[in-house]
Amino acid sequence: MGVRPGRRLLAAVVAVTTGITLVTAPPAVAEASVVDTAKLADVLLAGYVRTIDDTKTYTKHLVASAELLDWHATHPGADQKTLTDHFELVQGAIHDALPERTSLTEDHEIAGAALSVLHTVPDAAVRGPEVGKLLAALIARDVVPPTGSVKDRLESALRISSWRAGLESAQASVWSGVGKTARSDAKFTAAWDDGAGKDIGISARASAVQLSNTTVLQHHLKIEPFLEVQTKPDRLRIVTDEAMADTIRKTVDQRNLWFNELKNAKPEPGKPKEDLEAEQKERQKWIDGAKSALDGYAFFLGAVGDPGAERDLKAFASGALQVATAVNECITAFKAIDAVFSMASVAFTGNVLSAVSTLVGLFASAGPSVEELILKEIEALHKKLDELKENMNERFDAIDRRLSAMYTEIVGQLKRLTGDVTTVKNNLTDVAGQLTRIEDRVDNIGVNVTAALAGLYAKDAWKQADAKIDYLRYHPGDEFTYDMYKQAEEEFHPAGVDLPKSEGAYVPSNERPQRMVRSCRTCVTSGRSA
Repeated sequence: MGVRPGRRLLAAVVAVTTGITLVTAPPAVAEASVVDTAKLADVLLAGYVRTIDDTKTYTKHLVASAELLDWHATHPGADQKTLTDHFELVQGAIHDALPERTSLTEDHEIAGAALSVLHTVPDAAVRGPEVGKLLAALIARDVVPPTGSVKDRLESALRISSWRAGLESAQASVWSGVGKTARSDAKFTAAWDDGAGKDIGISARASAVQLSNTTVLQHHLKIEPFLEVQTKPDRLRIVTDEAMADTIRKTVDQRNLWFNELKNAKPEPGKPKEDLEAEQKERQKWIDGAKSALDGYAFFLGAVGDPGAERDLKAFASGALQVATAVNECITAFKAIDAVFSMASVAFTGNVLSAVSTLVGLFASAGPSVEELILKEIEALHKKLDELKENMNERFDAIDRRLSAMYTEIVGQLKRLTGDVTTVKNNLTDVAGQLTRIEDRVDNIGVNVTAALAGLYAKDAWKQADAKIDYLRYHPGDEFTYDMYKQAEEEFHPAGVDLPKSEGAYVPSNERPQRMVRSCRTCVTSGRSA
């Protein structure tokens, strides 16, 4: 039975219509990624440099890179050779001023010294934004205390953790600037790669995947599992939490192993110091690698919209780095101490004390394990001192008995001579004491009055300082007018310029009581001499 023409036509129309619909249907929209791979590369670049460099070299690279960023910004027309030559000049000046065997050991000490070296380099960018951030972080200039009071800021009422967080942020800004500038300027990339990158085996414009796959970071952070779920925030959070928990567990286990090694550390006089330093560097690379991994996890926490967790993890990573570094230095210090203190080992004692004091400062309530270790090391010395003391006591006892007999005879004679003088002396002492107490009360009254007057002079100036400094921080969107500035300046100028020039208030000296007290004391002294 044949198909009717009308049905064949209807089927053809439906088929054509369906085909057109399938062909012209819009493609599925790809899900947006929550991960900014460029910013992730900046985080990994910072971790890479920190891990591959030791503390001194890392800090030198940090300061030189900050200066190059600022110099590049003020010399946009400079060619590649000019940038390279300038970067080499700055790094050479820093290296000459801070050789490898320098007495400075802490990162902030080395950074401060390197920043001061920049002032000796011709045409160096010493007032650029990145150099300025490092300097501000070192002196805690922009860290506002919880009270918000300017007086608290000037009196350094800041926590060490806040200062360390500011320093970490300044470092992150430098490495972020290096990566961002390198991705947009080939001349800058070539200059930085030639001056620093070739020595550490990385390019400033390396991608996040390239950095993660290096031998320096691949054992600590592989980002492929994170990138596979970068379009699924919920899944990315799960992957991040699992990786973070695993790294923290490994870090705690490693910390426990090092603490046990620290407790059992004994002098190894037969082991070259170079070998001990090499072992310390290997431990430090593991510490820095773990810190880089935790910073990467913090980045992913921020990417999924949890800035609080990102901030907390960064703080934990920074604190863990400080503690682990202190323990690492202590292990090397205790192993390098010889049984006999030569002049060379005495010079090394400073490093021991620095490491121990750092560790005790970080763990004030961690228990007496370090003290027990130190006491155990000097127990043998105590025994020898005890033996020496017994021997010396025997010799001195005979002399002491003879001196005691002579002393008893002399004292008996003096008692007979000083019986009457004692009564006079006691009376004079009572008078002198009374005068001294009266004088102290008068002085206290004068000091309190003077302090009150000083407070009145400075009250308005402090009030204006608290109201005007950081005004825009506490009143975002408002305008700081010239009249507001003038009002504050009218208080600041007298307090800062006129007041210091004036004679001010002071406590006058009362010469008469002083003479009386001195006379009494002279009498007492004379009586005692008699």
